[in-house]
Amino acid sequence: MPTDTDTPTRPSLFARPEELPPFRPTARDVLITRNVARFRLLRQDQIKRLVGGSDDNVGRRTRLLFKYGFLDLPPVQRQQLAHVFETGNFPLVYALGLKGAQLIAPNAHWINAKLDWTHKNKSLSGLFLAHTTEVAQFVIELDQACARHGSLTLYDHHDLLPLMPPETTRPRPNHNPFKLSPIISFASHGRNKFEKLKLGGVPDRLLSLSSGAGRKNYVYEHDTGEMDVDPPNITKKSSIRRKHLVYWNAWRQNLHNIHWGFQNFRVLYETPSEARMQHMIAIQRREEITPDGTNLFLFTTPERLKTHGILGPAWVSGKGDTVSIADDLLDRA
Repeated sequence: MPTDTDTPTRPSLFARPEELPPFRPTARDVLITRNVARFRLLRQDQIKRLVGGSDDNVGRRTRLLFKYGFLDLPPVQRQQLAHVFETGNFPLVYALGLKGAQLIAPNAHWINAKLDWTHKNKSLSGLFLAHTTEVAQFVIELDQACARHGSLTLYDHHDLLPLMPPETTRPRPNHNPFKLSPIISFASHGRNKFEKLKLGGVPDRLLSLSSGAGRKNYVYEHDTGEMDVDPPNITKKSSIRRKHLVYWNAWRQNLHNIHWGFQNFRVLYETPSEARMQHMIAIQRREEITPDGTNLFLFTTPERLKTHGILGPAWVSGKGDTVSIADDLLDRA
């Protein structure tokens, strides 16, 4: 198996030259950096989709931005690159660097320009890289589907901060404006009585679609298939059941309106297989959530998205109904 030590060109990908000539980022470089910051991590092919241009041109600019510290290459990719060195088909994943944060922070208030981004990027895991870029892929697909549709506009995550109540976006230590923390009532496995506990949940992505006549809001959760669906204890770590309970109780307690200023919202789950999707639907029909199912949750799979399109009838509600996001928005706006 190849390693960093026996592949002559790959290790240099992660090394910055000690001396470099003066460099001033172009408008295109700023756009690349801002897009990486928007998603935290992006594959090079995703950057190309967002900014346009040829593979060679995008590759040159991202490489240059890395050399000058505007972008980082999380080192966890070294092992992945070693595995695919002979085929050369591994897309590099770029992260925001310190200089990049300083460059865009004046026009991107959610970016902390004082944070040591390079140190933070060194600790990222392969699973985090995969999950984050898959979430980005969904948003990119949705954004471009809205553009093709012509009547829909996407507001993505940080775009929604100016629309939230001032108390939600007021800066303070350890505060996440995207977090909802309802009081939930749940039944422990093997016990008949219900317990109450305050649990928090942060969406993988917060999204709004506007048709001009109205707006629908969505929480997006990307399920890789590795998270427990129905663990014995929901308090110890994240699970699908816990997510269900957090969002269901947040909706019942009107926290989406109090904290986000939303009049409505739905939860979009993308999960790898039909079998897992049906398991997730069954869990939300349990007594502590809603035995008859609910339209709060919509579920899909990559195969459904490929067949029907992200805006089309690719989604299944908790009641088992087929739903098109575009029709749902335009019919009910």
